[in-house]
Amino acid sequence: MQIDHIVEGWLKGSDNVDGYANPAGSLYTEGQVATIAAVTSPEIALDTRCSGCTASRPGYCC
Repeated sequence: MQIDHIVEGWLKGSDNVDGYANPAGSLYTEGQVATIAAVTSPEIALDTRCSGCTASRPGYCC
């Protein structure tokens, strides 16, 4: 199907497929594999200091 072809092109990083602009913009500019690798990277630190929000002690509100 043409729709599948267009979406596949967008997910592979094309800004434009058959005249249809990628609606995700820069999200998929390096392709789906690169995007998934970036958002699932174990090198991105997870902040585990989350606690209940209160003004009486310093901390992060999550």
